[in-house]
Formats: sequence, structure tokens, C-alpha cells
Amino acid sequence: MVRFIVRMIIRSGKDKLLSVKRSAQDDYNDSIHAALAESVWASGCKSWYISESGRITTLYPKNATAFKRQPATVNYDDFQMIEASHDNKAA
Repeated sequence: MVRFIVRMIIRSGKDKLLSVKRSAQDDYNDSIHAALAESVWASGCKSWYISESGRITTLYPKNATAFKRQPATVNYDDFQMIEASHDNKAA
């Protein structure tokens, strides 16, 4: 994960702000919830991971190896870089 972060910092440079595009975030969330729908949390059990609306809110539905491999398949088109201005630069 650190390598991914460093790659993204290098790619954006010091004069740009980097953010995930809304469509990419929505797609990722949809894939997480699709995986959760096939998990033990969707079996009808009572758990603090399940909200009153039935949404499963556990952090990650797969194993640590899958999580570690995710940054290796990053689509750079899922991110947007904008020029930093005096109004939006971090202090």
C-alpha cells in the first residue's frame, strides 16, 4: 500500500491535488457490496456489522492477500488531478 501511495504522489507532483472520481468510488463500493452479499454477514445473522436498513458495513469482505494485491491493478483513469491553487493548498 505504501508503494501505491508513493506512486500516486509522484504521479500527481507537488502542484496538483489528487482525488478518486465519483464513478470509480461507486463502482468499487458496488463490488464490495456484491462480495458482502455472498458472505456470512448476509446469512440472516444479527451483527453490529449490519445497519438497521440491512446494509452490511464491515470494512472489507475479502482476505488480506486480496487487499494487498489491489493496488497492483490500479486504473489511473479512476483518479483526477487538479491544479492546486492558493485556495485549496494544504497548509
